[in-house]
Amino acid sequence: PIDFKITRGDVHDSQVAKQLIDIVGEATYLIAGKGYDAEHIRICAKNKNMIPIIPLRSNTEFFLC
Repeated sequence: PIDFKITRGDVHDSQVAKQLIDIVGEATYLIAGKGYDAEHIRICAKNKNMIPIIPLRSNTEFFLC
């Protein structure tokens, strides 16, 4: 499945990530851009049994999950 959400310019990608993950429902992978590089997004995806494929931002140190 694929989904997207159009938001205002002042809304960061990470603010709608959980909504998008919930809408997609079942998927094997969550493929997203660097704007979604946050631990809470990776955890949310893993809680839905998705494997997050998200490039790391240059200032990302590590993730616990």
